Amino acid sequence: MELNNSKRLGFVDRFLTLWIFLAMAIGVLLGYFYPPFTKWISKFQVDSTSIPIAIGLKISNFLFPTTLPGPKPPVILWHLILWMNQLKSFHG
Repeated sequence: MELNNSKRLGFVDRFLTLWIFLAMAIGVLLGYFYPPFTKWISKFQVDSTSIPIAIGLKISNFLFPTTLPGPKPPVILWHLILWMNQLKSFHG
């Protein structure tokens, strides 16, 4: 059975787990072999929230509804729900 080209995952999506592990390994190696990096990256933190990670999560939350099959929820409603959940998780 041959898959339709529109059903196949893209290169980045197909190896997403690999990219995540590579990014984690690079971060650990940078922190181990170049200790000033940890002090520099800590400047982008508010309380216990890492700003680069928060930005990455917002980008992924923005892209997620476009990958769901079926009818799309209204964009403003989707973002309102996401913001409320994130506020609850940060301050709850």
